[in-house]
Amino acid sequence: MSTSTIYFRTTPAASCLRTICGGRVLPHPPIPMEDKEDYLVTWDGVNDVANPRNFPMTAKILISIQIGLLTFIVTVTSSIYSGGMQGVMKAYDCSSAVAALGLSLFVLGYGLGPVVWGPLSEIPAIGRNLVYIPTLVVFVCLQVPTALSGNLGTLLSMRFLGGFFGSPVLAVGAGSMVDIFEPKHLPYALGIWGSMAALGPLLGPLIGGFAFENHDWRWTIWAISWMSGFLLFVVFFFLPETSADKLLREKAARLCKETGNSKWMSESEKAGPLVIADAVRIYLLRPFALLLLEPIVLLLSLYLALLYGLEYLFFEAFPIVFSGIYGWKPGPTGLGFFGVFVGVYVGLAFQILFIRYRYKRMWARLGDEPPLEEWLWTILFGSFCVPISMFWFGWSARAEIHWIVPIIGSVPFGFALEVFFQGISTYLAMAYTKHAASAMAANDFLRCAFAAAFPIFTPAMYYNLGVGWASSIPGFISLALIPIPFILYGYGARIRSWSKYAD
Repeated sequence: MSTSTIYFRTTPAASCLRTICGGRVLPHPPIPMEDKEDYLVTWDGVNDVANPRNFPMTAKILISIQIGLLTFIVTVTSSIYSGGMQGVMKAYDCSSAVAALGLSLFVLGYGLGPVVWGPLSEIPAIGRNLVYIPTLVVFVCLQVPTALSGNLGTLLSMRFLGGFFGSPVLAVGAGSMVDIFEPKHLPYALGIWGSMAALGPLLGPLIGGFAFENHDWRWTIWAISWMSGFLLFVVFFFLPETSADKLLREKAARLCKETGNSKWMSESEKAGPLVIADAVRIYLLRPFALLLLEPIVLLLSLYLALLYGLEYLFFEAFPIVFSGIYGWKPGPTGLGFFGVFVGVYVGLAFQILFIRYRYKRMWARLGDEPPLEEWLWTILFGSFCVPISMFWFGWSARAEIHWIVPIIGSVPFGFALEVFFQGISTYLAMAYTKHAASAMAANDFLRCAFAAAFPIFTPAMYYNLGVGWASSIPGFISLALIPIPFILYGYGARIRSWSKYAD
């Protein structure tokens, strides 16, 4: 079989990436020799361009952009609601704690969703796109009843469902990166993807604040429906399947059809058809098994859950500080996240420099890939930034101190958020390669559970304790957690050697 041939799935996307990936579509696959005894379908050599790992870099970049935009829009949707929450309180005559449920339930939905969608994408018969596209269709449609909701119950239920159906990319996105990138390029891809996951929640309040200030809270939802609808069009036509198991399964099915010989099968089909009970046991319960049985997954997920919870704490704390103390309007209040935004991209630059000047040099010196625990090196620095940021922000947010000081104090938190998200995502994806989506689903579930809880109690905590002490409590908790990354950096390899899931 010619190694210059790529078989695309039979959707409108077939013609769109045909040229980009450097292949051509043939009406029939080659017919195998009748005397061939081995009917196992594999790639046509290590350079087979049908293998997603061998896609041209242009195609990989376009795929990554689509995954990044999808991640950005879903995460923006979570926090854009906070910009118009005052309008929700007025429209439905409810308290801030009740209105905050619209934020919390969305985050809870996209914490539960990956537990289902991530493992499903690892089933060879389903693959990545049968998870991405149908759920995105539902997500886009759900924005209409959300924007038109006539009562609070409808609004809250639609927000929860929107989070659930918008969540696949939060777990499957890492799996898609693993599908197409070699280890030497994977950290860059995961880093940029991680920065999109961090950027979305930060820009959401800014977009939502100006939408609410110039129109009303419903415009925050309409903005998401327009953006997600356009992205659905792009993804449907331009995003190819990247699951190697799914592509080999399709290749085997084509050979069976063209040759009339049903013996052709891929590696994933050798075990026979997967029954529903086995699918639930093997795939849907796997994220919970990883979370409960893998100390590395549990500890890193707990640490990242705290940071994610603090990010959503800021969605409630920033209006209290910049509107309540400094008198800003809803739109400009979103600009208070500029410090976190700067910190995120300082962290991204730091991570890229680490890859280029430490990791690659170690690789060249050792003659082999450095230990996976090196991906935790940057979070050693980030672990100190979290308490510094919380204490700085909390005790500098006073009327007699200029507003720029607490904004600068949030920069270290943005740095920590990025290096933790990128370092942990890369480490988990590369340590649990075959189960990357499940490992990320476990991580997503725990951190989104924290993020869902924090907005509910944050207003009461800040009003009762004051900004200084309310910010100091998570600061002390993060201070106590500092030893965790150092322990895993030093002993992670030994802990992984005990695992039945780690590669």
